[in-house]
Amino acid sequence: MDYKTENKMNQNHQQQYSQSISVQPIPQVYPQIPTAQSPNNPYPTFDNHQNKNPKRDWSFGLFDCCHDLEALLCAYFCTPCFMYKIFERAGEGCCDCFCAGLVPLRTKIRTERAIQGSLCEDAFAVACCPLCVMVQISNEMK
Repeated sequence: MDYKTENKMNQNHQQQYSQSISVQPIPQVYPQIPTAQSPNNPYPTFDNHQNKNPKRDWSFGLFDCCHDLEALLCAYFCTPCFMYKIFERAGEGCCDCFCAGLVPLRTKIRTERAIQGSLCEDAFAVACCPLCVMVQISNEMK
């Protein structure tokens, strides 16, 4: 058998094979996304472009620690005890208190209570004045 004859036989085979199998395109079905909550549509919708729950400021500013002298003195003279109390009230363990530090705790409190800010601001505040941060967190949890 020469090359041309073999090539012709392969083409005939391909035509027969493609005629015997009919390929149907698979329809793509996308779920319906609710557009509004109504009696016909009980699912709530979420609009990521509008902030439904605006973030608020801290109830006590970073340098409002002087208004709560008792907490400030406790934080100054017995920092480990005061820090442990704050972590305990926040539902964290004592290992988190001394291993993780104040940045994760401040971030946790800020996100749980929908307070404006960022991780960088939390780190900067802790680096500048850790005692003020401890008093601020304590007052926020009261």
